[in-house]
Amino acid sequence: MPATRWGPRIDERFARPLRRGLPASARTPGVRVVEAAGALLRVRDVGQGRTLVFVADPPVTVEAYSEVISRLSGRHRVVVLEPPGFGFSTPPAGFDGSFAATARVIEAFLAGLGGAPMGLVFPCAFGYLGLDIATRRPDLVDRLVLTQAPGWAQEIAWRDAVARRSPLRWPVVGQLLLRPCAPLVARSWLRAATADATLTGALVRHSDAAFAAGATFALATAFQAYLGGPAPTLAPAVPVTLLWGDADRSHRASDPQTLRDHVPSVRIHRLPGTGHFPELQRPDALAAALALDGTT
Repeated sequence: MPATRWGPRIDERFARPLRRGLPASARTPGVRVVEAAGALLRVRDVGQGRTLVFVADPPVTVEAYSEVISRLSGRHRVVVLEPPGFGFSTPPAGFDGSFAATARVIEAFLAGLGGAPMGLVFPCAFGYLGLDIATRRPDLVDRLVLTQAPGWAQEIAWRDAVARRSPLRWPVVGQLLLRPCAPLVARSWLRAATADATLTGALVRHSDAAFAAGATFALATAFQAYLGGPAPTLAPAVPVTLLWGDADRSHRASDPQTLRDHVPSVRIHRLPGTGHFPELQRPDALAAALALDGTT
Protein backbone atom coordinates (compact mmCIF):
# COMPACT_ATOMS: atom_id res chain seq x y z
CA MET A 1 0.00 0.00 0.00
CA PRO A 2 1.62 3.30 -1.02
CA ALA A 3 2.36 6.02 1.50
CA THR A 4 3.53 9.59 1.13
CA ARG A 5 4.21 12.37 3.58
CA TRP A 6 1.26 14.35 2.22
CA GLY A 7 -1.49 12.09 3.52
CA PRO A 8 -0.38 12.35 7.18
CA ARG A 9 0.08 16.09 6.76
CA ILE A 10 -3.53 16.43 5.70
CA ASP A 11 -4.68 14.57 8.81
CA GLU A 12 -2.36 16.73 10.92
CA ARG A 13 -3.97 19.84 9.45
CA PHE A 14 -7.46 18.47 10.17
CA ALA A 15 -6.42 18.08 13.83
CA ARG A 16 -4.92 21.55 14.29
CA PRO A 17 -8.08 23.23 15.64
CA LEU A 18 -7.98 20.82 18.59
CA ARG A 19 -4.54 22.10 19.57
CA ARG A 20 -6.21 25.35 20.60
CA GLY A 21 -8.18 23.49 23.25
CA LEU A 22 -10.79 20.79 23.72
CA PRO A 23 -14.41 21.59 22.92
CA ALA A 24 -16.60 21.95 26.00
CA SER A 25 -18.29 18.58 25.40
CA ALA A 26 -14.90 16.82 25.51
CA ARG A 27 -13.95 18.31 28.89
CA THR A 28 -15.38 15.74 31.27
CA PRO A 29 -14.35 14.89 34.86
CA GLY A 30 -11.08 13.01 35.02
CA VAL A 31 -10.13 14.01 31.45
CA ARG A 32 -7.06 16.09 30.69
CA VAL A 33 -4.67 16.80 27.84
CA VAL A 34 -1.08 15.61 28.17
CA GLU A 35 1.84 16.66 25.95
CA ALA A 36 4.05 13.79 24.80
CA ALA A 37 6.81 14.19 22.18
CA GLY A 38 4.94 17.16 20.70
CA ALA A 39 1.58 15.37 20.56
CA LEU A 40 -1.36 16.47 22.68
CA LEU A 41 -3.10 13.37 23.99
CA ARG A 42 -6.58 13.34 25.51
CA VAL A 43 -6.39 11.17 28.60
CA ARG A 44 -8.83 9.92 31.23
CA ASP A 45 -6.98 9.33 34.50
CA VAL A 46 -8.91 7.89 37.46
CA GLY A 47 -8.08 6.05 40.67
CA GLN A 48 -5.01 5.27 42.71
CA GLY A 49 -2.70 2.31 43.01
CA ARG A 50 -0.90 0.21 40.46
CA THR A 51 -1.05 1.93 37.05
CA LEU A 52 -2.91 0.35 34.14
CA VAL A 53 -2.79 2.14 30.78
CA PHE A 54 -5.36 1.53 28.04
CA VAL A 55 -5.25 2.74 24.44
CA ALA A 56 -8.76 3.41 23.14
CA ASP A 57 -9.38 1.54 19.89
CA PRO A 58 -10.61 4.14 17.34
CA PRO A 59 -13.27 5.32 16.82
CA VAL A 60 -13.84 4.49 20.50
CA THR A 61 -13.10 7.39 22.85
CA VAL A 62 -12.28 7.51 26.55
CA GLU A 63 -15.95 7.90 27.50
CA ALA A 64 -16.56 4.24 26.64
CA TYR A 65 -14.35 3.01 29.50
CA SER A 66 -16.60 3.95 32.43
CA GLU A 67 -17.48 0.36 33.38
CA VAL A 68 -13.85 -0.76 33.09
CA ILE A 69 -12.76 2.16 35.24
CA SER A 70 -15.49 1.46 37.79
CA ARG A 71 -14.37 -2.17 38.04
CA LEU A 72 -10.64 -1.48 38.33
CA SER A 73 -10.12 1.97 39.84
CA GLY A 74 -10.71 0.80 43.42
CA ARG A 75 -7.28 -0.84 43.35
CA HIS A 76 -5.65 0.77 40.33
CA ARG A 77 -4.85 4.04 38.70
CA VAL A 78 -6.62 3.56 35.34
CA VAL A 79 -5.37 5.70 32.48
CA VAL A 80 -7.09 5.64 29.07
CA LEU A 81 -5.65 7.58 26.13
CA GLU A 82 -6.81 8.32 22.61
CA PRO A 83 -3.89 7.74 20.19
CA PRO A 84 -2.54 10.64 18.11
CA GLY A 85 -4.76 11.47 15.15
CA PHE A 86 -7.85 9.88 16.69
CA GLY A 87 -10.58 11.24 18.90
CA PHE A 88 -9.35 14.49 20.42
CA SER A 89 -5.63 13.61 20.46
CA THR A 90 -3.52 15.60 18.02
CA PRO A 91 -0.25 14.50 16.41
CA PRO A 92 2.94 16.57 16.65
CA ALA A 93 4.05 18.82 13.83
CA GLY A 94 5.59 16.83 10.99
CA PHE A 95 4.05 13.56 12.20
CA ASP A 96 4.35 10.93 9.46
CA GLY A 97 1.94 8.43 10.99
CA SER A 98 4.49 5.61 10.94
CA PHE A 99 4.75 2.88 13.54
CA ALA A 100 8.06 4.33 14.78
CA ALA A 101 6.65 7.86 15.09
CA THR A 102 3.57 6.63 16.93
CA ALA A 103 5.70 4.50 19.25
CA ARG A 104 7.82 7.57 20.13
CA VAL A 105 4.72 9.45 21.21
CA ILE A 106 3.29 6.61 23.32
CA GLU A 107 6.67 5.81 24.87
CA ALA A 108 7.15 9.47 25.82
CA PHE A 109 3.69 9.52 27.36
CA LEU A 110 4.37 6.40 29.44
CA ALA A 111 7.79 7.67 30.52
CA GLY A 112 6.26 10.91 31.77
CA LEU A 113 3.22 9.36 33.41
CA GLY A 114 4.83 8.01 36.55
CA GLY A 115 3.92 4.73 38.15
CA ALA A 116 6.32 2.52 36.20
CA PRO A 117 6.51 -0.34 35.77
CA MET A 118 2.89 -0.45 34.66
CA GLY A 119 0.44 -2.78 33.01
CA LEU A 120 -0.65 -2.05 29.44
CA VAL A 121 -3.95 -3.02 27.79
CA PHE A 122 -3.54 -2.29 24.07
CA PRO A 123 -5.97 -3.27 21.28
CA CYS A 124 -5.67 -4.67 17.76
CA ALA A 125 -2.94 -3.00 15.69
CA PHE A 126 -1.97 -0.82 18.67
CA GLY A 127 -1.08 -4.00 20.51
CA TYR A 128 2.17 -3.97 18.58
CA LEU A 129 3.04 -0.66 20.21
CA GLY A 130 2.74 -2.38 23.57
CA LEU A 131 4.93 -5.26 22.43
CA ASP A 132 7.49 -2.87 20.96
CA ILE A 133 7.70 -0.67 24.05
CA ALA A 134 7.84 -3.69 26.36
CA THR A 135 10.73 -4.98 24.26
CA ARG A 136 12.72 -1.74 24.24
CA ARG A 137 11.72 -0.28 27.62
CA PRO A 138 11.25 -3.08 30.12
CA ASP A 139 11.62 -0.47 32.86
CA LEU A 140 8.23 0.94 31.86
CA VAL A 141 6.16 -2.25 31.45
CA ASP A 142 5.69 -5.33 33.58
CA ARG A 143 2.42 -6.73 32.18
CA LEU A 144 0.76 -6.64 28.78
CA VAL A 145 -2.79 -7.58 27.81
CA LEU A 146 -3.62 -7.41 24.10
CA THR A 147 -7.05 -7.63 22.47
CA GLN A 148 -7.85 -8.73 18.89
CA ALA A 149 -4.17 -8.74 17.91
CA PRO A 150 -3.24 -11.54 15.49
CA GLY A 151 0.23 -11.95 14.00
CA TRP A 152 1.57 -8.99 12.02
CA ALA A 153 1.08 -10.68 8.64
CA GLN A 154 -2.59 -11.27 9.45
CA GLU A 155 -2.93 -7.69 10.68
CA ILE A 156 -1.72 -6.56 7.26
CA ALA A 157 -4.10 -9.01 5.56
CA TRP A 158 -6.95 -7.56 7.65
CA ARG A 159 -5.99 -4.05 6.56
CA ASP A 160 -5.84 -5.09 2.92
CA ALA A 161 -9.23 -6.79 3.11
CA VAL A 162 -10.81 -3.67 4.63
CA ALA A 163 -9.13 -1.29 2.18
CA ARG A 164 -9.46 -3.38 -0.99
CA ARG A 165 -12.68 -1.70 -2.12
CA SER A 166 -12.00 1.56 -0.33
CA PRO A 167 -10.06 4.76 -1.12
CA LEU A 168 -8.35 4.43 2.27
CA ARG A 169 -5.38 2.88 0.47
CA TRP A 170 -4.78 5.97 -1.67
CA PRO A 171 -2.58 8.67 -0.12
CA VAL A 172 -4.18 12.12 0.05
CA VAL A 173 -7.38 10.90 -1.65
CA GLY A 174 -8.08 8.56 1.25
CA GLN A 175 -7.59 11.29 3.84
CA LEU A 176 -9.73 13.81 1.96
CA LEU A 177 -12.60 11.43 1.23
CA LEU A 178 -12.71 9.94 4.71
CA ARG A 179 -13.00 13.31 6.44
CA PRO A 180 -16.66 14.09 5.62
CA CYS A 181 -17.87 10.51 5.93
CA ALA A 182 -15.89 9.48 9.03
CA PRO A 183 -19.00 9.31 11.27
CA LEU A 184 -20.72 6.96 8.82
CA VAL A 185 -17.63 4.78 8.39
CA ALA A 186 -17.15 4.59 12.16
CA ARG A 187 -20.81 3.75 12.76
CA SER A 188 -20.79 1.02 10.13
CA TRP A 189 -17.63 -0.57 11.47
CA LEU A 190 -18.78 -0.50 15.09
CA ARG A 191 -22.00 -2.27 14.15
CA ALA A 192 -20.09 -4.94 12.21
CA ALA A 193 -17.38 -5.56 14.80
CA THR A 194 -19.30 -5.40 18.08
CA ALA A 195 -21.26 -8.48 19.13
CA ASP A 196 -23.37 -6.99 21.92
CA ALA A 197 -26.32 -4.75 20.99
CA THR A 198 -26.16 -2.67 24.18
CA LEU A 199 -22.43 -2.04 23.78
CA THR A 200 -22.89 -1.28 20.07
CA GLY A 201 -25.49 1.36 20.86
CA ALA A 202 -23.30 2.98 23.51
CA LEU A 203 -20.22 3.05 21.28
CA VAL A 204 -22.17 4.51 18.35
CA ARG A 205 -23.59 7.25 20.61
CA HIS A 206 -20.13 8.12 21.94
CA SER A 207 -18.69 8.11 18.42
CA ASP A 208 -21.44 10.30 16.98
CA ALA A 209 -21.06 12.80 19.83
CA ALA A 210 -17.28 12.90 19.39
CA PHE A 211 -17.47 13.58 15.66
CA ALA A 212 -20.11 16.25 16.23
CA ALA A 213 -17.66 17.97 18.59
CA GLY A 214 -14.78 17.83 16.08
CA ALA A 215 -13.04 14.53 16.75
CA THR A 216 -10.55 13.23 14.18
CA PHE A 217 -10.24 9.79 12.59
CA ALA A 218 -6.89 9.30 10.81
CA LEU A 219 -7.71 5.79 9.59
CA ALA A 220 -6.30 6.36 6.10
CA THR A 221 -2.97 7.44 7.57
CA ALA A 222 -2.96 4.41 9.87
CA PHE A 223 -3.56 2.07 6.93
CA GLN A 224 -0.98 3.74 4.68
CA ALA A 225 1.76 4.55 7.19
CA TYR A 226 1.36 2.87 10.58
CA LEU A 227 0.71 -0.53 8.98
CA GLY A 228 2.88 0.24 5.98
CA GLY A 229 6.25 -0.96 7.20
CA PRO A 230 7.87 -4.30 8.02
CA ALA A 231 6.96 -6.24 11.13
CA PRO A 232 8.60 -4.66 14.18
CA THR A 233 11.24 -6.64 16.05
CA LEU A 234 9.57 -7.95 19.18
CA ALA A 235 11.01 -9.83 22.14
CA PRO A 236 9.07 -8.77 25.24
CA ALA A 237 10.33 -10.23 28.49
CA VAL A 238 7.07 -9.58 30.34
CA PRO A 239 3.95 -11.76 30.64
CA VAL A 240 1.66 -11.28 27.62
CA THR A 241 -2.02 -12.26 27.48
CA LEU A 242 -4.28 -12.04 24.42
CA LEU A 243 -8.05 -11.69 24.82
CA TRP A 244 -9.77 -12.73 21.59
CA GLY A 245 -13.43 -12.18 20.80
CA ASP A 246 -14.60 -15.05 18.60
CA ALA A 247 -17.68 -13.13 17.36
CA ASP A 248 -15.70 -10.25 15.83
CA ARG A 249 -16.87 -10.25 12.19
CA SER A 250 -14.13 -7.80 11.19
CA HIS A 251 -11.50 -10.42 12.11
CA ARG A 252 -13.36 -13.54 11.00
CA ALA A 253 -10.38 -14.55 8.81
CA SER A 254 -7.75 -13.87 11.51
CA ASP A 255 -6.22 -16.55 13.71
CA PRO A 256 -5.17 -15.45 17.21
CA GLN A 257 -2.65 -18.30 17.35
CA THR A 258 -0.50 -16.43 14.81
CA LEU A 259 0.54 -14.02 17.56
CA ARG A 260 2.79 -16.87 18.73
CA ASP A 261 4.98 -16.06 15.71
CA HIS A 262 6.13 -13.04 17.73
CA VAL A 263 5.38 -14.08 21.33
CA PRO A 264 5.59 -17.88 21.66
CA SER A 265 4.67 -17.78 25.34
CA VAL A 266 1.52 -15.67 24.97
CA ARG A 267 -1.53 -16.86 26.90
CA ILE A 268 -4.59 -16.79 24.61
CA HIS A 269 -8.12 -16.60 25.99
CA ARG A 270 -10.84 -17.04 23.37
CA LEU A 271 -14.18 -15.53 24.34
CA PRO A 272 -17.26 -16.95 22.56
CA GLY A 273 -19.98 -14.44 21.76
CA THR A 274 -17.56 -11.54 22.18
CA GLY A 275 -16.77 -9.00 19.49
CA HIS A 276 -13.88 -6.67 18.70
CA PHE A 277 -13.75 -5.02 22.13
CA PRO A 278 -13.27 -7.77 24.75
CA GLU A 279 -12.04 -5.26 27.32
CA LEU A 280 -15.35 -3.36 27.04
CA GLN A 281 -17.81 -6.23 26.47
CA ARG A 282 -16.16 -8.58 28.97
CA PRO A 283 -14.51 -6.51 31.71
CA ASP A 284 -14.78 -9.63 33.88
CA ALA A 285 -12.46 -11.48 31.48
CA LEU A 286 -10.09 -8.52 31.49
CA ALA A 287 -10.02 -8.44 35.29
CA ALA A 288 -9.38 -12.20 35.33
CA ALA A 289 -6.51 -11.82 32.85
CA LEU A 290 -4.97 -9.10 34.97
CA ALA A 291 -5.39 -11.20 38.10
CA LEU A 292 -3.70 -14.12 36.35
CA ASP A 293 -0.78 -11.78 35.63
CA GLY A 294 -0.64 -10.72 39.25
CA THR A 295 -1.83 -7.14 38.71
CA THR A 296 -5.01 -7.32 40.79
